[in-house]
Amino acid sequence: RVLPTTKERYCFTIWIDGENLNSPTDSELRITQQDISDLNVLSEKLRQSSSQRLLARSVYREQFEISLRDCMQESSDLNLLLDQHMSHLQAVKKNQTLYQLIEVLRQYLEQKLE
Repeated sequence: RVLPTTKERYCFTIWIDGENLNSPTDSELRITQQDISDLNVLSEKLRQSSSQRLLARSVYREQFEISLRDCMQESSDLNLLLDQHMSHLQAVKKNQTLYQLIEVLRQYLEQKLE
Protein backbone atom coordinates (compact mmCIF):
# COMPACT_ATOMS: atom_id res chain seq x y z
CA ARG A 1 0.00 0.00 0.00
CA VAL A 2 1.28 3.44 -0.91
CA LEU A 3 -0.17 6.57 0.69
CA PRO A 4 -0.94 9.39 0.07
CA THR A 5 -1.89 9.41 -3.56
CA THR A 6 -4.31 11.08 -5.91
CA LYS A 7 -3.70 8.63 -8.76
CA GLU A 8 -3.79 4.88 -9.00
CA ARG A 9 -0.36 3.36 -8.57
CA TYR A 10 1.29 0.17 -7.39
CA CYS A 11 4.16 -0.42 -5.06
CA PHE A 12 6.56 -3.25 -4.51
CA THR A 13 9.61 -3.51 -2.33
CA ILE A 14 12.99 -4.89 -3.25
CA TRP A 15 15.47 -5.59 -0.48
CA ILE A 16 19.07 -5.34 -1.59
CA ASP A 17 21.81 -6.69 0.61
CA GLY A 18 25.47 -5.95 0.19
CA GLU A 19 28.62 -4.73 1.82
CA ASN A 20 28.34 -1.13 0.63
CA LEU A 21 24.80 -0.43 1.82
CA ASN A 22 23.75 1.68 4.79
CA SER A 23 27.14 3.23 5.35
CA PRO A 24 27.26 6.11 7.83
CA THR A 25 26.98 8.56 4.95
CA ASP A 26 23.82 6.78 3.78
CA SER A 27 22.09 6.96 7.13
CA GLU A 28 23.30 10.31 8.47
CA LEU A 29 21.00 13.25 7.99
CA ARG A 30 23.04 16.12 6.59
CA ILE A 31 21.17 19.38 6.13
CA THR A 32 22.64 22.83 5.68
CA GLN A 33 21.13 26.13 6.76
CA GLN A 34 20.62 26.90 3.07
CA ASP A 35 18.58 23.70 2.64
CA ILE A 36 16.25 24.73 5.45
CA SER A 37 15.71 28.18 3.96
CA ASP A 38 14.15 26.66 0.82
CA LEU A 39 11.81 23.76 1.53
CA ASN A 40 11.53 22.88 -2.15
CA VAL A 41 15.29 22.36 -2.29
CA LEU A 42 15.26 20.45 0.99
CA SER A 43 12.41 18.23 -0.16
CA GLU A 44 14.22 17.36 -3.38
CA LYS A 45 17.47 16.70 -1.52
CA LEU A 46 15.70 14.35 0.91
CA ARG A 47 13.78 12.64 -1.88
CA GLN A 48 17.06 11.65 -3.50
CA SER A 49 18.75 10.64 -0.25
CA SER A 50 18.58 7.34 1.58
CA SER A 51 18.36 9.40 4.78
CA GLN A 52 14.68 9.88 3.94
CA ARG A 53 14.16 6.50 5.62
CA LEU A 54 15.11 8.15 8.90
CA LEU A 55 12.28 10.64 8.55
CA ALA A 56 9.48 8.86 6.70
CA ARG A 57 7.89 7.08 9.66
CA SER A 58 7.54 10.36 11.54
CA VAL A 59 6.58 12.56 8.60
CA TYR A 60 3.93 10.05 7.45
CA ARG A 61 3.05 8.78 10.94
CA GLU A 62 -0.71 8.53 10.43
CA GLN A 63 -0.36 6.76 7.09
CA PHE A 64 2.18 4.38 8.63
CA GLU A 65 -0.28 3.46 11.38
CA ILE A 66 -3.14 2.98 8.91
CA SER A 67 -0.96 0.72 6.79
CA LEU A 68 0.03 -1.33 9.83
CA ARG A 69 -3.60 -1.75 10.81
CA ASP A 70 -4.64 -2.69 7.27
CA CYS A 71 -1.77 -5.11 6.79
CA MET A 72 -1.75 -6.74 10.22
CA GLN A 73 -5.43 -6.68 11.17
CA GLU A 74 -5.60 -10.46 11.43
CA SER A 75 -2.30 -10.78 13.27
CA SER A 76 -1.78 -11.06 16.98
CA ASP A 77 1.35 -8.92 16.48
CA LEU A 78 -0.58 -5.78 15.50
CA ASN A 79 -0.47 -4.24 18.98
CA LEU A 80 3.24 -4.99 19.28
CA LEU A 81 3.93 -3.25 15.97
CA LEU A 82 1.76 -0.27 16.92
CA ASP A 83 3.60 0.00 20.25
CA GLN A 84 6.93 -0.07 18.42
CA HIS A 85 5.70 2.63 16.07
CA MET A 86 4.61 4.81 18.98
CA SER A 87 7.94 4.21 20.77
CA HIS A 88 9.79 5.31 17.65
CA LEU A 89 7.71 8.49 17.45
CA GLN A 90 8.33 9.25 21.13
CA ALA A 91 12.08 8.74 20.69
CA VAL A 92 12.08 11.18 17.77
CA LYS A 93 10.25 13.78 19.89
CA LYS A 94 13.10 13.69 22.40
CA ASN A 95 15.43 15.09 19.74
CA GLN A 96 14.06 18.61 19.57
CA THR A 97 15.94 19.65 16.44
CA LEU A 98 14.92 16.55 14.53
CA TYR A 99 11.33 16.85 15.71
CA GLN A 100 11.15 20.49 14.58
CA LEU A 101 12.45 19.47 11.16
CA ILE A 102 9.83 16.73 10.92
CA GLU A 103 7.05 19.15 11.82
CA VAL A 104 8.26 21.61 9.17
CA LEU A 105 8.29 18.78 6.61
CA ARG A 106 4.78 17.72 7.63
CA GLN A 107 3.49 21.26 7.15
CA TYR A 108 5.24 21.47 3.79
CA LEU A 109 3.66 18.18 2.74
CA GLU A 110 0.19 19.35 3.80
CA GLN A 111 0.59 22.49 1.69
CA LYS A 112 1.73 20.43 -1.31
CA LEU A 113 -1.29 18.13 -1.02
CA GLU A 114 -3.82 20.99 -0.87
